Amino acid sequence: MDGIDRTLVRESLRLTPTERIERLMSLQVIAAELRRAGKRVDQHDRLIEVKRAAGRPKDFEAIAELQALIEESEK
Repeated sequence: MDGIDRTLVRESLRLTPTERIERLMSLQVIAAELRRAGKRVDQHDRLIEVKRAAGRPKDFEAIAELQALIEESEK
């Protein structure tokens, strides 16, 4: 059983079926949050690309503002 962490298997087997389901449900919540965060980042990146491609001074100002907002929200 190369590459399998047996301690994790043993730990999982010590849990009740209800505890296993609860653990799985919490992992699904985390996965959904990560997917939502990834979509927001993708939307911001696309907006920045469009603004940068336009090449207008106001667009560069908007890019700077958007990047500042993104950095602030990540803190």
